[in-house]
Order: sequence, then structure tokens, then C-alpha cells
Amino acid sequence: MADSNDYLDLARTAARYAHEGLFSHRRGILPSDPHLVIIYDNNPTSGRGREKVLAVAREAAEEQGAKLVGEAGYPIGGPSDGYTVAMVFEATADEEVGENILEEMWDAFAKEAP
Repeated sequence: MADSNDYLDLARTAARYAHEGLFSHRRGILPSDPHLVIIYDNNPTSGRGREKVLAVAREAAEEQGAKLVGEAGYPIGGPSDGYTVAMVFEATADEEVGENILEEMWDAFAKEAP
């Protein structure tokens, strides 16, 4: 088990990777250690309740027994500060956990759409 700094570093690296390499994708799951689920969000549109979407992800993870161990945004500073967010959850090796969290995020986003 890694310590909290390792998870924070992983979240930062994942946010950067998602921002630079997966920018056209709104959100998704990044491959990782079998006991971790990494979710990223490249959709900071205010007015569509991004904080609510991220809160739904945290809640959905908790309901499935996954624990948020790291969260970070990228880039850091400037006009695009935190455009991409990555969340690292400690979970079982069950692939469905990440898919369920992602599905809850999409549902929340759809409810917030004008």
C-alpha cells in the first residue's frame, strides 16, 4: 500500500496524462494497478455542475467500497488551472467499480445539462 503522497503524485500524473493525451475525451478510466481505479474528467464546463459530477463520483465510489486516496487537477496555475481532474480510488480488482463510477458521473452530467 502506498502512502498519501504517492497517491497524490499518481493523481497529478494521471491528470496531466489525461489533459495532454486524452483531451478530446470528456471523462474515462485510466489503466492502473489492479487495486486502484483512476477516473479522469476533462469537462470543467461551469453551469453544468462539475463539482456535483465529481461529488457523485466520490459518492458512487464510496457506495461500492472504494476509497478516494488521491485527487489532483492539471494544469496548475494559469487560465486553465485544474481543467482536468483525476481521482484515484483504492478498490478491489473488480473492473465494474470504475465503470459504475463513470456511469454515475455521466448520469449526473446529463441531469445538469441545460
